[in-house]
Amino acid sequence: MAKQVRMCVVCKTRFHQSELCRLQVKKDAQNQSIIGFFSGAGRSFYVCESCKGAPKTLKSIMKRFKAINEDFSFER
Repeated sequence: MAKQVRMCVVCKTRFHQSELCRLQVKKDAQNQSIIGFFSGAGRSFYVCESCKGAPKTLKSIMKRFKAINEDFSFER
């Protein structure tokens, strides 16, 4: 069976799927984009452990996906 290899959207490095954090952009009640953990439906993206710790990672992801939630934390 083949390994599930995915790419971090920040550093573009490939990792095994289990080593990455899976996120998605959702719409809130006001139809604004917010970042959240993958809910099981829809499109998603991955961020590696080293990029999660970088201070500018969340800001760059929010800018890329036009998200508004600055209080998001990678910790569940």
